[in-house]
Amino acid sequence: GINVTMSSTYPASTTTGSTGTDASSSTSAVAGTSTSQIVNVAMAQKGNKGGQKFWSWWGYNYRVAWCAIFVSWCAEQAGIPKSVIPKYQGCTDGVSQFKSLGRWKDSSYTPQAGDIIFFDSPSNSGHTGIVVRCDGTTVYTIEGNTSDQVAERTYNKANPSRAIAGYGYTGQL
Repeated sequence: GINVTMSSTYPASTTTGSTGTDASSSTSAVAGTSTSQIVNVAMAQKGNKGGQKFWSWWGYNYRVAWCAIFVSWCAEQAGIPKSVIPKYQGCTDGVSQFKSLGRWKDSSYTPQAGDIIFFDSPSNSGHTGIVVRCDGTTVYTIEGNTSDQVAERTYNKANPSRAIAGYGYTGQL
């Protein structure tokens, strides 16, 4: 394992990505910070294959499963505090951290841009990503390590292709 010392906030980003997403409506729990900025950061990484920039940022010199590391990297780049999006490299650990922050929502919740989606089950989550938007029936995401790349995906809330465990809520508490 790796010992990680965590500070209370991610450092502010020095780079920002911009895309034409409609993610600008989410407001973070942190004054002056929009959690939808994580969507812009993530979308700017679309097409990255292999994820080396993400898993090496975490401290690995070899490839590891990197979907959760991708979410953590994007949160740091967007300047989102760890009290809103915790730093995690394992999906089940991410669920636990969101729960301990009082930021866990089950799969019946309608997510907003910038929320974090988890798949499979809360006690054994095997994948995570970032919500781009939700129209009430379809959840649109951007994910790392999906077919070993950063890519957009869609899930029908009522009958998803992969079970939705729940969401890390990033809005006002």
